[in-house]
Amino acid sequence: MNGMPEKPRILLVVMLAFILLANCANAVVFVKPGERIQAAIDAAPPGETIEVSSGTYQESLVIDRSLILKGISSGRTRPRVESENGPAITIKANGVILEGLWAKSRSGWTGDAGILVLSNDNIIQNNMASGSGNAGILLQKCSNNTVSGNVVQGNGNEGLLLENASFNRLEKNEVSDNRYGCKLVGSRENVILGNKFLQNTFDAIKFQ
Repeated sequence: MNGMPEKPRILLVVMLAFILLANCANAVVFVKPGERIQAAIDAAPPGETIEVSSGTYQESLVIDRSLILKGISSGRTRPRVESENGPAITIKANGVILEGLWAKSRSGWTGDAGILVLSNDNIIQNNMASGSGNAGILLQKCSNNTVSGNVVQGNGNEGLLLENASFNRLEKNEVSDNRYGCKLVGSRENVILGNKFLQNTFDAIKFQ
């Protein structure tokens, strides 16, 4: 039979498979101080990973597509996202992973938070939500989110606040020095497991 010899044909198949796998792999975009995280989010296709270097970013981020936003600490300080008005980080898309950031919103309005979650099936892990005027982490009208391993402290009202949010999992968070540790308003079937509630002014967990 005419055609390509067997060994070159196998080599060609392997090379094509490698190219396809490389193209399918998630890209990684790096953001460093002086650059804008929101610009990287706006340019990202779904599935991309954005890694943020240590520094302070004066932004109010909106994550409107499924991606990984990850803070990379250099030394002791994790990347810090601060907002004067509105939430520091708002998650609107499903399937987002948020990890390793410090979120702070100075706004005391009841709808604002360091991290505001408005969508489903997200993972919020190993972040710090500290020093916000209202809540540290707010889940609103959403479900099937996992909030784990976060430090939530020193917020003006609630550390963790769930409003009409059900079937979420709050696990192994350290929640301290807030007015309320965790408040659930119109929320049901949530799992609250292995969290530490320390020195909150009023209730550790309040149902309303």
